Amino acid sequence: MLEPPSSRKSRADWITGAFTRSRGLASLVRPGARRDAALSLLLSAAYFQVVWGLSIVAPTNLDWVFAVERDLTRALTVVAYFRTSPWSFPITAFDGMLYPVGTSVTIGDGIPGLAVAYKLLDPLLPARIYQYFGVWLFACVWLQAFLSKRILSRFGLPTPVQWAGVLLSTADLPQAFAVWHAALWAHWTYLAGFLLVLEREFPLKRTCALVFVVPWIHPYLLAMVLATVVASFIKHRRTRALPLDAALVAGTLLLSSFLVGYFHFPTGEARLGRYQADLFALFNSGSTGLVPELFPLVPYDEGYAYLGLGGLALCSVLIVTTVVPRLRAGTRSDWPLAAVCIVMGLYSLSATPKVLDRIFDPIPGLADLVAPVQARLRCNGRFMWPLWHYVMLFGVRNAWWLLRDQKRAGAALASVVALQAADVGPWLWKISRPIPDAPAVVRETPELAARLTKESRLLLFVPPVLRVPCEKNKPWRRGEQAFWGAALFGARHGLKTNSDFYALARVARHDSKTVCRFTERIARNRADHAEVIFVEP
Repeated sequence: MLEPPSSRKSRADWITGAFTRSRGLASLVRPGARRDAALSLLLSAAYFQVVWGLSIVAPTNLDWVFAVERDLTRALTVVAYFRTSPWSFPITAFDGMLYPVGTSVTIGDGIPGLAVAYKLLDPLLPARIYQYFGVWLFACVWLQAFLSKRILSRFGLPTPVQWAGVLLSTADLPQAFAVWHAALWAHWTYLAGFLLVLEREFPLKRTCALVFVVPWIHPYLLAMVLATVVASFIKHRRTRALPLDAALVAGTLLLSSFLVGYFHFPTGEARLGRYQADLFALFNSGSTGLVPELFPLVPYDEGYAYLGLGGLALCSVLIVTTVVPRLRAGTRSDWPLAAVCIVMGLYSLSATPKVLDRIFDPIPGLADLVAPVQARLRCNGRFMWPLWHYVMLFGVRNAWWLLRDQKRAGAALASVVALQAADVGPWLWKISRPIPDAPAVVRETPELAARLTKESRLLLFVPPVLRVPCEKNKPWRRGEQAFWGAALFGARHGLKTNSDFYALARVARHDSKTVCRFTERIARNRADHAEVIFVEP
């Protein structure tokens, strides 16, 4: 352990040096940041209560999870089985589901960082099933508000204007639309990436911390964050030690991704589906606002990114201050960040563009170019989200600088907030507040409970017809409401199962055959397997 020097002068120098070396950490707790954190917490709590209700934060409240949408129910199931499975490597892998092949809590959108913490707490928790999605959603809203405030404070805007921008950024319409994709709520991750670009010097420690944390949340968010990291490298390209910094960032990213298990994911069969954004995604209300819809939305549209009337006004300001030369001089252009947000927005349209809900043929050459990326990041529409936030935050900045006069600018931005509230406020109020009653879910299936013994180890879903070849017979493809009772039963009692309850994004063909053959072998010799509880079709 390093000891401070003995002399008074040298001790003072040592303390001063230690403070200087820790200035990055100190900047996070300076009075301005603490005040922003506290006020953004209050704002987020009020917003969260109005839209979703703080009752969903309670870990024992499972009803709202089943009420929202089945994707969140699947994530809850994955986490529950992960908690009761033995530790393995990668740390997120487990064999409790899709037995005997196993899977990963990362693929099931279980927010692996929280899932691992949840599993570590297993000996201390009295019940087998809790949900941490509610507290996660609230934390995401809070961090989003806090980081939006820190971004706006960099522009030297008056404090009331900054908080007006925070309101616009926190009322995140794409985020609210995707309440059942809890892992993807962490829009604060790429906002933290925005801050990296705005720094005067390359922030090595914060960049390494960000690329280490985000893999433990979701790979799509990691791709968005990496785009902002690239923008940060471009912005700080004249930094003398940049090659070494880049190597440290890359090493940190590889280490975190390896621990999470990104290099062990199966290369399964993933259908592309209709997951791209429409060319008019930023302008189509889809009946979520006062503006007439350009085309209807599907129940969950991956490319939904309506700006709202307030956001459309800010978008107009951004375009004008970029295109008109005499107005451009009054604003600073953080072009690397704008460029990567636009590139992500273009990727969200995919190589098969969709215009007014009509999908056109693939663009020659471009489809082959993006195919390797799209095979892994197939939900292109999500990459519109950073552009949505760029318009909101930088639109507020440019609107203030364009008008220059404090009274006129303040009145204009107050009008923008009022427009946004009038347009999408009623929709936010009713989107999930109150969250509807939970569907009928049998928490303890009586017939299964009657078969439970001390020997029970496996909950086996038997296919309807054992004679069907394994290429077509997939007994684990059970995920409708009728099976959630059985799924929860297995999780509560620490059983393994051959099902994945539709929790996986992809399953490799050879893994499907392995599980199918295992299932058939056990099902044909039931008398020899007292440790198995069979679930009939």
